[in-house]
Amino acid sequence: MRMHFTFKQRTKRFNIKLCDFGLTEYIDKNNTRSRHNGGSPRYMAPELFDKKSKITEKIDIWAMACIFAEIWGGTIPYDGVKDMSTLTHIICKLQKTPQIPPSIQPDAVKDLLKACFDFDQDKRPTAREAYKKLIHIKKTCASDIV
Repeated sequence: MRMHFTFKQRTKRFNIKLCDFGLTEYIDKNNTRSRHNGGSPRYMAPELFDKKSKITEKIDIWAMACIFAEIWGGTIPYDGVKDMSTLTHIICKLQKTPQIPPSIQPDAVKDLLKACFDFDQDKRPTAREAYKKLIHIKKTCASDIV
């Protein structure tokens, strides 16, 4: 994962950009594809553990929610799980999502994370829907402060 962080002193605005290249494909000069089968299992959507599942852009929505929960709550997804077989069992068999820290405020953020952690990828919000929800939350919080 690569993180770019900019802080503008004058306006006191933060600009954080996250980029994850965990499951990229390398294309050489002969257009031969080589898939890197990496990734960080704690951040991977459940469908990535099932070879039969259709893989869509919704895997990134799950990963984004993992990152947000960690940034806003301070723990890594599935904190305390020590091995891959236990993690796979928790995700695939028990269908437990990463913990959404109770300290996250407002509740609308918790609701968004919960939606992003839906095991049915078709029910997860799109990137555009998540973005619009975050903008709405930001505006609501700004108006509450005034």
